[in-house]
Amino acid sequence: MDAYRPDPEIEKLLKLVLPSLNKGFKEALEYALARAKYFVSFEDFTRILLDKLEEKMKLPDAVKGKLWEELEKIYNNAVQETVLEIAQTGKFIDFRMPDTRSVEYALKLHDFYLGKFFQGDKQLRKRVLNWMSEYYLQEGNPIGKGQKGIKEFLKHFKNYIQPQTEWKARQIIDTSVNFLRNAGKIRTLQHARVEYYRWDATNDRLTCRICRSYDGRVFRTADAVRILDALETTQDPGLIRELKPFVNKPVDGLSDNMLPTKLPPLHPHCRCRVVAHFEISA
Repeated sequence: MDAYRPDPEIEKLLKLVLPSLNKGFKEALEYALARAKYFVSFEDFTRILLDKLEEKMKLPDAVKGKLWEELEKIYNNAVQETVLEIAQTGKFIDFRMPDTRSVEYALKLHDFYLGKFFQGDKQLRKRVLNWMSEYYLQEGNPIGKGQKGIKEFLKHFKNYIQPQTEWKARQIIDTSVNFLRNAGKIRTLQHARVEYYRWDATNDRLTCRICRSYDGRVFRTADAVRILDALETTQDPGLIRELKPFVNKPVDGLSDNMLPTKLPPLHPHCRCRVVAHFEISA
């Protein structure tokens, strides 16, 4: 049976960002606890706590600098891997890419989604608010009755939200690393004037039906380049959902030209990749 093998590069990035997120989370809870006597309603408490979480859970510049270095390594590795794949076909290219737009974009994604941790993910924010509401309103715990009630709430809140934090950070990092690797491959194919690329799914027991429905599809490199250019020049990383949407169902019945996206990842934790394709049947 196929088992999930953690990606060492993604695990390394997680170890880089999680301490900062956890530190900010702790500071936000301490802020809320220190002001317990000022809370007069559950709504006030909710607003202040989430606002402070939004403020504190941001990556400091030093961490962003290290993140840049790691993302650049991932990108360069993808470029070199593609150069070697093309060389195996007998075509040699000397590829030294000074273009860092894809790395800048991946870093911008981290900054946007981690920096807007609760505001940026409506589903996560909804789950957090539902949990808070259930604890306070349905279970009747005394949040608004002084220091003891706040302290008890924050203890339970911490146990709930920290796994959510790690899950969300892993999702963000995993998605942007997959994007970065495939962006490096596409830019290399563009430079080598390889007109087509093939979509390769991992094809093991962990591969979902959505990825399987894309496996083996062939696309024009120029189409993917247009997507990358649009993504990497936008000032709003949130546009990724419009320019390259996630796919939530198999596309078996659709032709290649009708597919909603032509560049991995299809969804969080997607393992699909692109490879050069040299044979197009008439």
